[in-house]
Amino acid sequence: MGVELLIVTHDVVGENMAGPAIRCWEFARVLSRQAQVTLVTPHPTSLTPDTFKLVQYDAARLEALASESDLIILSGSTLWRFPFLKTVDVPLVVDIYDPFLLESLPLLSCQPDGERNRRHTDVLDALTDLLIWGDFFMCSSEKQRDYWLGWLNALDRINPLTYDNDPTLRQLIDVVAFGLPDTPPRHTHTVLKGVRPGIEPTDHVVVWGGGVYNWFDPLTLIRAMERVSAQRPDVKLIFLGIRHPNPDVGGGEMAEQAVALSQELGLYEKCVFFNDWTPYNERQNYLLEADVGISLHFAHLETHFSFRTRLLDYIWAALPIIVTRGDVLSTFIEQHQLGWVVDYESVDGVTAAILESAGASRGEFRFRFAAVTPQLSWDTVMQPLVDFCREPRYAPDRQRARSSVQSLTALKRNAGEGNRMHYPTVSVIVLNHNGLRYMKDCFTSLSRLDYPTDRVELVLADNGSSDGSVAYVREHFPHVRIIQFDQNYGFCVGNNRATAQSQSEFVAFLNSDMRVESHWLTELVKALGDEPDVVCSASKILNWDGRLIDFGGTLLSFVGRARADGYHNPDLTAYDDVRYILAACGGAMLINREIFLQVGGFDEDFAAYFEDVDLGWRLWILGYKVVFAPQSV
Repeated sequence: MGVELLIVTHDVVGENMAGPAIRCWEFARVLSRQAQVTLVTPHPTSLTPDTFKLVQYDAARLEALASESDLIILSGSTLWRFPFLKTVDVPLVVDIYDPFLLESLPLLSCQPDGERNRRHTDVLDALTDLLIWGDFFMCSSEKQRDYWLGWLNALDRINPLTYDNDPTLRQLIDVVAFGLPDTPPRHTHTVLKGVRPGIEPTDHVVVWGGGVYNWFDPLTLIRAMERVSAQRPDVKLIFLGIRHPNPDVGGGEMAEQAVALSQELGLYEKCVFFNDWTPYNERQNYLLEADVGISLHFAHLETHFSFRTRLLDYIWAALPIIVTRGDVLSTFIEQHQLGWVVDYESVDGVTAAILESAGASRGEFRFRFAAVTPQLSWDTVMQPLVDFCREPRYAPDRQRARSSVQSLTALKRNAGEGNRMHYPTVSVIVLNHNGLRYMKDCFTSLSRLDYPTDRVELVLADNGSSDGSVAYVREHFPHVRIIQFDQNYGFCVGNNRATAQSQSEFVAFLNSDMRVESHWLTELVKALGDEPDVVCSASKILNWDGRLIDFGGTLLSFVGRARADGYHNPDLTAYDDVRYILAACGGAMLINREIFLQVGGFDEDFAAYFEDVDLGWRLWILGYKVVFAPQSV
């Protein structure tokens, strides 16, 4: 029946779902009427849909499913993390309803500058991948479409081939907004009024329906609630989700500030309440018991192009809405008189709107909502995608676009190097013992390396951990190879045994409490140069905030004791030169695998420390050289 359709999401698909997962779930539900649909997620799931398959994937499983598909729908960093999807000869539908580059600007605003800039570059690379490799694109509004047309134009996706095929470019990019369920919400049991401690059956409830991210403004709302409660103590506010169901999603600083402000003002669990996250199939009970829905945001670029998906839940439930102006849906709400539109960060405006809503009848809004809901149903908004899936096609400029990305990638990797750089195969070995708290930062950074993905293998070598490290990496980084030892063998034995299981030309050792810049491995390889006797390179290691040197080379004292050059000195130009050194730091280094094994690897008589210095001595004695790579950080 129909095509074999694979829908790939990076998000949690379960009882608790955020917008991206909800969107994929609804895509699968609607498209299963005409196609054999498989929805895949990297996270465990207990859901059992009736009309489509729901599968947990790792890299191998995803590759197998992709090879059996006729059409793939994906989004976010999927292509970047799993580049083998670029080689599957089927049309790729790219969902860019969420302009995540714009989201990342406020999301990462609390990060140190170096980390923020690095992650911005990663997001930029992931987005560029999507826009070059896609055959058909979906966005959430006409305003967003203008934004994406600018991107596509800059990447030469608007060209004679795509224009001649369709002068409107609708066959390349069209609007597929977030939708409403086909059936109206039904109240199944009481969840708020008279049930939640502090919320009485007769209270007027204001609901914040979605997450609380850094681009939202819950603080103005909480300050307004202080004023409202002084006049109307029966008005209560509840946030339905301050803890994202996907632990990989960061940017929870604003949610923390909201809780802290409510506590500071004495409102916490008195007139302002918080849920961790509300199950997707429970949301209608909260919405139908509430009296008004609210969503406030700041004046910035993310707002201008956003499409607040949870506002649609308010429309679905015919719930009057208070919203900040400035985005597409606030204009829609104002146009159809579905609530109150307030100015940015206006405590006065929000206070007045809440008080007015407390005196308004919800019934008077029902006819207005009934007039707009048909145009917002999933069946209606998905029509461009339904049409594409009925007759999948390649973009007319497919080959042109893909040859341009190869040129762009080569230019970025080899800037200043011509095309001379050789990319040997490398196994990056992360030795771990009960380092769960480091796994996310370490492997997230390694997953963003600019090194050719088909030339690098990421390996977790686990020394008998009991803290869930292995399970975490297996779930969140399915592309990582895992080698498990039955006990803690220490640094030398663990790394030696993992190296023996590698088939790569080089091995890179990285301590689990490290995170690396995207060019870390490329610079280690580049530092080896063309001299055959240079077989080992060492990274510059900085402290966690990136300001002080932890390792800037190796110094030898008069009595023969080795120490790290530059230790705890500021990261200034004194440590920016490529130079020969006695030994690399074993915490972040690269070495020719065959030679590492020939010289005996790390001496297993060393319990801890100086095993790397000993290795350096042996390399030099045998005629090999070690080099410091200052741009590898």
